[in-house]
Amino acid sequence: MHLSKLEAMRTPQIYFRQDVLCETLGGNTCPLLTITAMPESKSSDHICQFRNRPLIFLSARVHPGETNASWVMKGTLEFLMGSSPLAVNLREAYIFKIVPMLNPDGVINGNHRCSLSGEDLNRQWQNPNPELHPTIYHTKGLLQYLAYIQRAPLVFCDYHGHSRKKNVFMYGCSVKETVWQSDISATSSDLHEDLGYR
Repeated sequence: MHLSKLEAMRTPQIYFRQDVLCETLGGNTCPLLTITAMPESKSSDHICQFRNRPLIFLSARVHPGETNASWVMKGTLEFLMGSSPLAVNLREAYIFKIVPMLNPDGVINGNHRCSLSGEDLNRQWQNPNPELHPTIYHTKGLLQYLAYIQRAPLVFCDYHGHSRKKNVFMYGCSVKETVWQSDISATSSDLHEDLGYR
Protein backbone atom coordinates (compact mmCIF):
# COMPACT_ATOMS: atom_id res chain seq x y z
CA MET A 1 0.00 0.00 0.00
CA HIS A 2 2.73 2.47 0.94
CA LEU A 3 4.60 1.82 -2.32
CA SER A 4 1.52 2.86 -4.33
CA LYS A 5 1.40 6.06 -2.24
CA LEU A 6 5.01 6.76 -3.24
CA GLU A 7 4.11 6.17 -6.88
CA ALA A 8 1.36 8.78 -6.51
CA MET A 9 3.91 11.29 -5.15
CA ARG A 10 6.00 11.11 -8.33
CA THR A 11 6.29 14.29 -10.36
CA PRO A 12 7.87 14.75 -13.82
CA GLN A 13 11.08 15.86 -12.06
CA ILE A 14 11.38 12.66 -9.98
CA TYR A 15 12.74 9.38 -11.30
CA PHE A 16 11.02 6.63 -9.28
CA ARG A 17 11.35 3.00 -10.24
CA GLN A 18 10.10 -0.08 -8.44
CA ASP A 19 11.63 -3.45 -9.30
CA VAL A 20 11.41 -6.87 -7.68
CA LEU A 21 14.78 -7.76 -6.17
CA CYS A 22 13.71 -11.36 -5.59
CA GLU A 23 10.98 -13.62 -4.31
CA THR A 24 11.18 -14.76 -0.69
CA LEU A 25 10.99 -18.26 0.75
CA GLY A 26 7.30 -17.61 1.45
CA GLY A 27 6.59 -16.45 -2.12
CA ASN A 28 6.46 -12.75 -1.28
CA THR A 29 8.21 -10.13 -3.38
CA CYS A 30 11.09 -8.05 -2.06
CA PRO A 31 10.97 -4.60 -3.70
CA LEU A 32 13.98 -2.62 -4.85
CA LEU A 33 13.33 1.09 -5.28
CA THR A 34 15.35 3.64 -7.21
CA ILE A 35 14.87 7.35 -6.54
CA THR A 36 16.75 10.22 -8.15
CA ALA A 37 16.06 13.33 -10.23
CA MET A 38 15.15 13.04 -13.88
CA PRO A 39 17.86 14.27 -16.26
CA GLU A 40 17.48 17.90 -17.33
CA SER A 41 17.06 16.85 -20.96
CA LYS A 42 17.65 13.91 -23.27
CA SER A 43 21.03 15.26 -24.36
CA SER A 44 23.92 12.83 -24.00
CA ASP A 45 25.63 15.10 -21.46
CA HIS A 46 22.58 15.18 -19.19
CA ILE A 47 21.95 11.43 -19.56
CA CYS A 48 25.62 10.71 -18.76
CA GLN A 49 25.45 12.98 -15.70
CA PHE A 50 22.21 11.24 -14.65
CA ARG A 51 23.77 7.77 -14.91
CA ASN A 52 26.99 8.70 -13.15
CA ARG A 53 25.56 10.15 -9.96
CA PRO A 54 27.01 8.48 -6.84
CA LEU A 55 24.86 5.76 -5.28
CA ILE A 56 23.39 5.72 -1.79
CA PHE A 57 22.12 2.28 -0.71
CA LEU A 58 19.50 2.01 2.05
CA SER A 59 17.85 -1.05 3.55
CA ALA A 60 15.65 -1.81 6.54
CA ARG A 61 13.70 -4.35 8.52
CA VAL A 62 16.02 -7.34 8.43
CA HIS A 63 14.69 -8.00 11.96
CA PRO A 64 10.88 -8.15 11.77
CA GLY A 65 10.36 -7.04 15.38
CA GLU A 66 12.17 -3.74 14.81
CA THR A 67 9.10 -1.91 13.60
CA ASN A 68 10.70 1.47 14.26
CA ALA A 69 13.07 0.75 11.35
CA SER A 70 10.04 0.70 9.04
CA TRP A 71 8.80 4.01 10.44
CA VAL A 72 12.18 5.62 9.78
CA MET A 73 12.27 4.08 6.29
CA LYS A 74 8.73 5.35 5.62
CA GLY A 75 9.83 8.85 6.60
CA THR A 76 12.96 8.56 4.45
CA LEU A 77 10.97 7.47 1.39
CA GLU A 78 8.35 10.19 1.81
CA PHE A 79 11.08 12.79 2.32
CA LEU A 80 13.02 11.67 -0.79
CA MET A 81 9.82 11.83 -2.86
CA GLY A 82 8.90 15.23 -1.41
CA SER A 83 9.26 18.74 -2.75
CA SER A 84 11.54 20.30 -0.11
CA PRO A 85 14.66 22.01 -1.49
CA LEU A 86 16.86 19.53 0.43
CA ALA A 87 15.06 16.52 -1.12
CA VAL A 88 15.39 18.09 -4.58
CA ASN A 89 19.13 18.66 -4.01
CA LEU A 90 19.65 15.10 -2.77
CA ARG A 91 17.84 13.64 -5.79
CA GLU A 92 19.92 15.81 -8.13
CA ALA A 93 23.18 14.75 -6.45
CA TYR A 94 22.59 11.02 -5.83
CA ILE A 95 20.82 7.87 -6.97
CA PHE A 96 19.12 6.14 -4.04
CA LYS A 97 18.82 2.35 -4.24
CA ILE A 98 16.49 1.18 -1.47
CA VAL A 99 15.37 -2.21 -0.15
CA PRO A 100 12.69 -1.07 2.30
CA MET A 101 12.10 -4.51 3.87
CA LEU A 102 14.75 -7.23 3.87
CA ASN A 103 12.60 -9.76 5.75
CA PRO A 104 9.01 -9.52 4.49
CA ASP A 105 8.27 -13.15 5.44
CA GLY A 106 9.28 -12.52 9.04
CA VAL A 107 7.15 -9.38 9.19
CA ILE A 108 4.10 -11.06 7.63
CA ASN A 109 4.36 -14.04 10.00
CA GLY A 110 4.96 -11.96 13.14
CA ASN A 111 8.48 -13.14 13.87
CA HIS A 112 10.76 -11.07 16.07
CA ARG A 113 14.26 -11.70 14.63
CA CYS A 114 14.00 -14.66 12.25
CA SER A 115 12.93 -15.42 8.71
CA LEU A 116 10.84 -18.42 7.65
CA SER A 117 14.02 -20.52 7.68
CA GLY A 118 14.23 -19.81 11.43
CA GLU A 119 17.46 -17.87 11.05
CA ASP A 120 18.54 -14.31 11.79
CA LEU A 121 19.05 -12.95 8.27
CA ASN A 122 21.42 -10.30 9.58
CA ARG A 123 23.86 -13.12 10.43
CA GLN A 124 23.80 -14.53 6.89
CA TRP A 125 25.71 -11.83 4.96
CA GLN A 126 28.99 -13.77 4.92
CA ASN A 127 27.61 -16.77 3.01
CA PRO A 128 23.90 -16.39 2.16
CA ASN A 129 22.03 -19.34 0.69
CA PRO A 130 19.98 -18.35 -2.39
CA GLU A 131 17.03 -20.54 -1.34
CA LEU A 132 17.02 -19.96 2.41
CA HIS A 133 18.14 -16.31 2.48
CA PRO A 134 17.12 -14.91 -0.92
CA THR A 135 16.79 -11.26 0.11
CA ILE A 136 20.28 -11.21 1.61
CA TYR A 137 21.73 -13.26 -1.26
CA HIS A 138 20.33 -10.90 -3.92
CA THR A 139 21.07 -7.69 -2.00
CA LYS A 140 24.68 -8.81 -1.51
CA GLY A 141 24.83 -9.84 -5.18
CA LEU A 142 23.59 -6.41 -6.25
CA LEU A 143 26.17 -4.68 -4.04
CA GLN A 144 28.94 -6.92 -5.42
CA TYR A 145 27.80 -6.21 -8.98
CA LEU A 146 27.82 -2.47 -8.35
CA ALA A 147 31.36 -2.72 -6.94
CA TYR A 148 32.43 -4.82 -9.95
CA ILE A 149 31.22 -2.18 -12.42
CA GLN A 150 32.97 0.55 -10.40
CA ARG A 151 29.66 1.88 -8.99
CA ALA A 152 30.02 0.83 -5.35
CA PRO A 153 27.72 2.90 -3.14
CA LEU A 154 29.14 5.97 -1.49
CA VAL A 155 27.05 5.09 1.59
CA PHE A 156 25.34 1.88 2.71
CA CYS A 157 22.92 2.34 5.59
CA ASP A 158 20.86 -0.49 7.10
CA TYR A 159 18.05 0.73 9.39
CA HIS A 160 17.48 -1.16 12.65
CA GLY A 161 15.72 -0.62 15.93
CA HIS A 162 16.94 -1.39 19.44
CA SER A 163 15.20 -2.91 22.42
CA ARG A 164 16.83 -0.59 24.97
CA LYS A 165 18.57 2.33 23.29
CA LYS A 166 16.56 5.48 22.72
CA ASN A 167 16.70 8.25 20.12
CA VAL A 168 19.03 7.85 17.13
CA PHE A 169 22.49 6.33 17.03
CA MET A 170 24.77 4.86 14.39
CA TYR A 171 27.35 2.12 14.13
CA GLY A 172 30.02 2.05 11.46
CA CYS A 173 32.23 -0.66 10.03
CA SER A 174 35.61 -1.54 11.47
CA VAL A 175 38.33 -1.20 8.84
CA LYS A 176 40.34 -3.99 10.49
CA GLU A 177 37.34 -6.35 10.55
CA THR A 178 36.50 -5.56 6.94
CA VAL A 179 40.04 -6.30 5.78
CA TRP A 180 40.21 -9.44 7.92
CA GLN A 181 36.90 -10.76 6.51
CA SER A 182 37.95 -10.07 2.91
CA ASP A 183 41.27 -11.99 3.12
CA ILE A 184 43.28 -8.98 1.94
CA SER A 185 46.94 -9.53 2.83
CA ALA A 186 47.49 -6.95 5.55
CA THR A 187 48.33 -7.52 9.16
CA SER A 188 46.31 -5.78 11.82
CA SER A 189 49.40 -3.81 12.82
CA ASP A 190 49.43 -2.24 9.32
CA LEU A 191 46.00 -0.72 9.89
CA HIS A 192 45.22 2.22 12.12
CA GLU A 193 41.60 3.06 12.62
CA ASP A 194 39.63 5.68 14.42
CA LEU A 195 37.44 3.89 16.99
CA GLY A 196 34.87 6.65 16.55
CA TYR A 197 32.98 4.36 14.15
CA ARG A 198 31.65 2.61 17.25
